[in-house]
Amino acid sequence: MEKTYNPALIQRTQRYMETHSISQNQFAAKVNLSSAALSSYLNQKYKGSVEAVERQLSEFFKLDEEAEAAAEKTAIVTVAASLLCAGVKCIVKHFKNGG
Repeated sequence: MEKTYNPALIQRTQRYMETHSISQNQFAAKVNLSSAALSSYLNQKYKGSVEAVERQLSEFFKLDEEAEAAAEKTAIVTVAASLLCAGVKCIVKHFKNGG
């Protein structure tokens, strides 16, 4: 039986390595795969469980998306807090100068 590979997941993996400027070896370590397993998967020649590799990759990308979303929320809160603080300082300064 011929193995079925998820071409979108292969492409996403390759794009991630390119945009983050990391090697296959570095990415393999991030996703807890051997570099040989990742390489053969990306070349669609993996002899093991393709489903297991794809589960591992999918889980990594899910966690990565969650981390990015959390970082964006933190950045938004930080900006909002800075703007609020700047506004309060402006009001205080206004009243110190006789309002």
